[in-house]
Amino acid sequence: MVFSYSIQVGGTETANFSGLKIRESVDGMGLSGVSTAELTFTVPPSEYILYFLPAAAEVKILFTDSNGNKDQIDQTFYISNRSSRNKTVSFKCYDRMILTDQAFTPNENLFTNEKITAYDALSCIASICGFKDYGILDINDVPDIKIPREKTIGSCRNMLELISSAWCGYFRTSIDNKLIFVPFGTAYTHVLDTEYTFHSAIEENNTKIITQVIMSGDGQEFTSGVSSGALSTLRISSSLASQELASKILSRIQNYRYQSWECSKFIFKNIYHGDFMTPTIEITFEDGEKRVANYIEKTFTSYGVVMKCGANDFSENEIQYQGSYSRNISSRIQDGEKLGNNTMITRYQGIVHVAETKSTKVRTINSASNENDSTLMFGYSPATPEGVVEFDGAMLDSVFPALEINDDATELTADYGGTVKKYKLTWDGDTKLSMSEIKEENL
Repeated sequence: MVFSYSIQVGGTETANFSGLKIRESVDGMGLSGVSTAELTFTVPPSEYILYFLPAAAEVKILFTDSNGNKDQIDQTFYISNRSSRNKTVSFKCYDRMILTDQAFTPNENLFTNEKITAYDALSCIASICGFKDYGILDINDVPDIKIPREKTIGSCRNMLELISSAWCGYFRTSIDNKLIFVPFGTAYTHVLDTEYTFHSAIEENNTKIITQVIMSGDGQEFTSGVSSGALSTLRISSSLASQELASKILSRIQNYRYQSWECSKFIFKNIYHGDFMTPTIEITFEDGEKRVANYIEKTFTSYGVVMKCGANDFSENEIQYQGSYSRNISSRIQDGEKLGNNTMITRYQGIVHVAETKSTKVRTINSASNENDSTLMFGYSPATPEGVVEFDGAMLDSVFPALEINDDATELTADYGGTVKKYKLTWDGDTKLSMSEIKEENL
C-alpha cells in the first residue's frame, strides 16, 4: 500500500519532518490521575517559518492513502515548546489534557446541598477545557459520587485526579477530542496475534492478582475482599473514600491479574494509522497470552507505525499506589540518596540522614574584581534527631538578607529575616574584599 504522513502545524501542512513520535503513559499502575500524550518532531531549515507560530498552536498528524484520501490520526496536539539548533526546529507538543491546569469554576446551580456530582463536574471540566464531551468506557463500572464544595477548590486537573482516585482509573483524551475515563482493569482496544508481523522478546516482571481493596482517606479506612498476601491487596488513597466505592471497585477488578511487562518493538501489518495503539491496549500473543499495556511509544516510519509498549512495574513490597504528593516525596528521597545526603531503610519505611560535611564552596564578594578569593563559606549541618537540617551562611533563610555596612566599612550586618549575622570586612587596596564571620561570643 502506498501511503504518506504529513503534519499540520497552525494550519500549515508539511511533509518535511523527522523523528515523529507519540508517547503516552498512565501514572503508576493507572489507579488515578490523567494521561497526557506527548508528540515530538523536528523540521528542517526549509520549514523554519513554523518556529514563529504562536504558542499553543494546533498540531495534527495527517494520513493519506493510495487513493488520496486524507484523515487525521491520533488526537490534536498543542505546541508546548520548541528549540532551534543548527537551523532545525524541534517541537514538543501535548494533547488537550495540558489545558486542564485552568481553574475549576462550576456554575452555582450545579450544587445541591453544597455538593456537586462527579458527572456534573466532568461536564463542567469538558466545557472549560474545550473537550467535545466526556465519556466513561463502561458507565456501569463507576457510581456517580457527590463531591463537597470544599473539595472543588483548585484546577480542573485537581478535580480529575480527585474523581479518578475515587473511581480507580485515569482520564485521557480520545482522537475525537473527548475526555474519557478508563477504569483500572479495563482494556481500551484489542489486537489479535494475526494483526502484527513481528514483535521483539517480551520482558515480564511482577504479577499482582487482586482479591482485596483497601481504600483510605480523611482518617478512615474501608476494606472489601480477603487478602492472600501483599501482592493480592490494592491500596487506594482518596479523600472521597467510602465502603460503597471500595466494594464497587473490588466487584470490577476481583481476581484481576495485573502484570508488569515490556516489548521494545511491535510491527503491524496493513495498519498504518496506529489509532488503536493507546493505553490501555490488550494484545493477544501467539501463545494465547493476553497482556494489557498502560504505556506506549509510537514511531512513524516510511513503512508504517512501530510501537513500543508495556505495563509499568511495581515493587513487591509496594502494595499501595502512591498519589502525586507521595511520588514527589519519593523522588526527592531518591535524589538525596544519589547525592549521598540520605539513605532508605526498608522501602518507604524510613529515612536515615547521612552525616553531611560542611560545604567548602566559596562565594566571591568583590567590588571590582572577578577573582574567586573570598573566604566566606556556605554549607549545612547534619540532621538533628528530629530530622531538622540547619543551614549556615546565606542558606539560613530563603530570603535575601538586608545588608548594612558601618561608617568605616569594617563591619557588615546581615539580617536573614530576623536572624542577624555580623561579618568583619578586610580590604586589600581599594577593590578586593574578604569577609569573616564575627563569632557570637565576640559580638
